[in-house]
Amino acid sequence: MALDFVSVSRKEYRNMEYYEVPELTNSDIRRLARRALQGRWSRALLPMLIITLALLLPALVQYWDLLSSGLLDAETTQDLQKMVQKFNEQETGLFSSFLSFFSFLCTGAFSLAAAALSIRILRNETFTAGVAFTGFRQFFQAFLVDLLISVFSMLWALITVFPGTVIMTVGLQFGLLALPGIAIFIGALVAYILLVLRYSMAFFIAQDNAALSALEVIRYSVTLMKTRVKQFFSLQLSFIGWIILAVLPMSAGMGFMAMSADTESTSLRGIAILLTAIGFLTVAMLQLYMNTAEAVYYSAISGNFGIAGKPDELSDRSTEQALESDPDSQDQAPGIATEESTDTVPDILSEAEEVPADEILPDASASEEQETDD
Repeated sequence: MALDFVSVSRKEYRNMEYYEVPELTNSDIRRLARRALQGRWSRALLPMLIITLALLLPALVQYWDLLSSGLLDAETTQDLQKMVQKFNEQETGLFSSFLSFFSFLCTGAFSLAAAALSIRILRNETFTAGVAFTGFRQFFQAFLVDLLISVFSMLWALITVFPGTVIMTVGLQFGLLALPGIAIFIGALVAYILLVLRYSMAFFIAQDNAALSALEVIRYSVTLMKTRVKQFFSLQLSFIGWIILAVLPMSAGMGFMAMSADTESTSLRGIAILLTAIGFLTVAMLQLYMNTAEAVYYSAISGNFGIAGKPDELSDRSTEQALESDPDSQDQAPGIATEESTDTVPDILSEAEEVPADEILPDASASEEQETDD
């Protein structure tokens, strides 16, 4: 097993060089994710549904409140002043306020649970539906990680997207500057996405390293994604077709929800509920697939396809096991490829196309043997 992040000093992480994985194409990563999910879809779908419901339900309830208040009807949206007036007059329901507060507090914990679920699937560990709530074991760490990601993302948006939007708006007012303004906005948006994607490994790192502070988790994620953001972005884009198909039922459900709010039709509301329920299912299935692919990517770039311990044991156990198996790696961070250790890069990374998926992913017997040894 690769060394734990905890064994790395704050000064060392700045100069880390991790395993390079050019041989693992997006197709390879998706194939390994599908291989890991074989025979586990039915068992993993329930906890993923719980996580998806917890993350998306507050937004849907708020959307329904906006529809019910008439804030999103065609007449109001065409009059900005009237729209602002209705927004100020809108009374937020108690249930909607509770869900908003719940979302603020628990998004980090459920995001951590989603990472834990995909990691356990990849490492062939046993799990139950209760894995959907494992993020609450590291609640404060998960909450702070999510809060820091939100704050940093907002700051990057102010630096990139906001100026790009202003330039595009000004450009559209002058015919000759319209195309340059749109190009600048698109460039700013892409830059924002690439900057925010540097935090995409944060919850995987937190899942494997409960002893790290939230800021250290963010720092290690940025370091781990150094020079790899474009590759990870291309991995996300490779799911675009599935994303469109998955969100169609929920988008249709939201459309019928809007029509039912205007007409107060019971049948339309029933159709909206049915399509929204189907949408939750399709989004959960896609999220499970994408999270597992991200877990493959995280495991590859960190050099850790091993079997993880319980979150509260990782900081003590994984480092000790790694040092016992490889005494020369005491000054090495997880997955770091130095000049002395380049020969230790796993064969799964250098010969990804030749090695069958069965040899890459740990089997159940190996998992049981390690649990017995522990």
